[in-house]
Amino acid sequence: ADWQQCQHHTSNDGVGVTDRHVIAPACVQGQAMLCKTLQTLFGKRPGIFICHILVATFSAILVGLLTSRQSPDAQQRQTRDSPDLDWLPPDTSAVGDLLDRCDVPTSPAQGTASPTEITPRRIVLNEQTHNEWFASKQWHREALLHRYGNASVLAQVVSSGIRAQFGHTTLPSPKWLKRAPDPSHNVSLLEFARSLRQFQPNEEPRMVFDVTGGLDASRQMNKTWPMWPSWVPQFLGISDVLPRPVLSIGGNGSGLAFHAHGPTWLATLKGYKVWFLIPPQNWPVRDVGGTPFELQAMGNSMATSLLSRPPTGMKICTVHSGQAMIVPQDWQHATLNLGETVAVGSQLPVRYKATVPTDIRTALEASYYGERAFSGGNTTVALSFFTLATELEPLNFKHTANLITALLSTRRFDEAVRLATASASAAIGGATPNDASYVLRFFALRFSEAASLKENRETMVGLNLIDFVKRLTSAIPDARNKG
Repeated sequence: ADWQQCQHHTSNDGVGVTDRHVIAPACVQGQAMLCKTLQTLFGKRPGIFICHILVATFSAILVGLLTSRQSPDAQQRQTRDSPDLDWLPPDTSAVGDLLDRCDVPTSPAQGTASPTEITPRRIVLNEQTHNEWFASKQWHREALLHRYGNASVLAQVVSSGIRAQFGHTTLPSPKWLKRAPDPSHNVSLLEFARSLRQFQPNEEPRMVFDVTGGLDASRQMNKTWPMWPSWVPQFLGISDVLPRPVLSIGGNGSGLAFHAHGPTWLATLKGYKVWFLIPPQNWPVRDVGGTPFELQAMGNSMATSLLSRPPTGMKICTVHSGQAMIVPQDWQHATLNLGETVAVGSQLPVRYKATVPTDIRTALEASYYGERAFSGGNTTVALSFFTLATELEPLNFKHTANLITALLSTRRFDEAVRLATASASAAIGGATPNDASYVLRFFALRFSEAASLKENRETMVGLNLIDFVKRLTSAIPDARNKG
């Protein structure tokens, strides 16, 4: 057979999830002639067996030779489409070269004395001691999709400033309100990986970002990395912990808007993750145009703005594969992915002293004491803390939602209506339609929750609060969320 006529055919489904090598017709004819000759020499069954081994060997050699002779453009296309050639590399054209920038201290994971100051820090992981999880081939695109491709993930638009505020709703609520409403959707990890390669420039970038461990993918995957590695306590000063696993997967240009929470660490396994960090004493922040950072989405344009006009005290650090970032409690932070990025770690709930201090400095702190008082049944104290939180961060709608919930629980319906009306107007006036819809839908659900209680129903009907919920819903700009 004329093996020179054999061609290397590669077919895929558009995103490189499968890669099949197909033998051309000339090769099939050659195989038939070879098999017939071998059957004549060795008998039918032995001849077929020997034929299959020889054909497989020759095919493998041929594919290798043809692949090595591909043009650079063809090899680049195959790199882009083939899962076994891993995640896409970074594109820094939109934000400049940030790969080597880091304004925070960098320390090795082992052999470092406990620092005197708890501050954000980049950690260099040691392959000899951590290779079994962070340098494992399981994080390669093909391996990850092969093992977890059918597992469900939450593909969220987390670049939104407002949606980043509602990371967790900790006040008591029915099952259908455990998670703040979000125009997110559960998809398989395979579907999400496909969407990264089909992303359109005018779309809001979605990320897999799960801090609950409840979704299929994170529940299956969080056994593959340590929740609280031995090197973390020395940098955060915390030893007794009950951490939540964090799983983050995103495409180039995706990111998470500014937010704050309890102590956390996050290791970059693939790609590059740029961190923008602002100390608590410098928050809240407005840009030069006067727009609060709480309402701004994270992305290439926001990153460019931060680089050209950095806020007071802001630090920037790019974490490479094999490195981790430590973020203490109360530090506001946002992230931007360069290249397709995979990161894992864990996060702690906010931690404050048991005794309430006389000088509460951050809205996160006030919200914590309010949630603790509310859960303990002390609604009067909770109201004072939630009010303080909304005063410290008036455009953080999670604090507003907590205050509305406390007002409704004490049957102070008029005050709840006034607060919800003012906050809804602020959201519609300052946020995108999608973000405003997110806030209004959350408020409407809180009122609906209160109306579902038998002891409230008659009063709320008498005050026309059901009509108020309808008016609130009708003001939602986005038709999908309105539905």
